[in-house]
Amino acid sequence: MFSAFVLLILFVLLLSGIWLLLGKLGLFNKIGNQTTNLKNIFEDKEEENK
Repeated sequence: MFSAFVLLILFVLLLSGIWLLLGKLGLFNKIGNQTTNLKNIFEDKEEENK
């Protein structure tokens, strides 16, 4: 039981470390910019169809 608890904590620490690393690399900003661009493309197409 204790070892499973320790493994769970280590797993969460690993995930948070990866999350912070990707945040430092700016991956989330790139993804956000891509989704904003896609949203703008769809809005432009809807305006053309009117």
